[in-house]
Amino acid sequence: MVAIPTTPIARCSTSARATKSAPALSNTTKKTYWERTCVITSKDQNITKAHARYLESRLIGTATKAKRATLDNGTAPPVVPLPEADCSDMEFFIEQIRLILPVLGIEFFREAPKPSMHQTPSASPAAQEHDGPVFELTHKKTGISARAREIDDDFVVLSGSLAVPHWISKAKANASHSYSKLQQKLMDNGQIKQDQSTGLARFTEDVAFSSPSAASAVILGRTDNGRLSWKIEGTQTNYAAWQDQQIQKSTASESVSPAT
Repeated sequence: MVAIPTTPIARCSTSARATKSAPALSNTTKKTYWERTCVITSKDQNITKAHARYLESRLIGTATKAKRATLDNGTAPPVVPLPEADCSDMEFFIEQIRLILPVLGIEFFREAPKPSMHQTPSASPAAQEHDGPVFELTHKKTGISARAREIDDDFVVLSGSLAVPHWISKAKANASHSYSKLQQKLMDNGQIKQDQSTGLARFTEDVAFSSPSAASAVILGRTDNGRLSWKIEGTQTNYAAWQDQQIQKSTASESVSPAT
């Protein structure tokens, strides 16, 4: 069972039961952030208590590793030993869960994307065509320099990118902005750490964001239109222009009739 929050800081709770337990469902009503519940069942109704404990442990581990949500589970049970055939069945069940839930907008179990290029300053045209270009965000006044790539549906800021160490905007509407809370969450998790020698903060790992604007807001410490701020590395082409080009290419290719 998971929650679909309206802010970028997702919270969820994962549990598994061998039967449709009323107490298990009623416990979720005590969570004030709860907005939506997803219940997954087996059509054969053959999930035992041992299977349920195995699924719960694996799903909690998967969600923790993905780092797309803050888990609200009070415990993280160890993986229950199962016969090899049962383990295979449960792993297949988990793969089906991970395949279906993103279609419903539930991304908590989807693995974070792994960019194939990190420190290379530039990529060949062929590599950019396959993997997409590297975008950069710079801010001369603060000395910020960040790099990112779009992978699948994520905008991934690369490890080593610089950011401000705190939310700069003092406006009341912005001081409590959800992106300021996201920035603080990443700092608390150690995914962004302050460099005392420079006064800036640095991404310690690749971090996936829901949009270019979410990424640039966290980096600059204020709300920002990332579609205009992020530019293809070494050029003046911004993300919005690049995205329009991709749409035009896609439309053009679809309009071309196959040769007969």
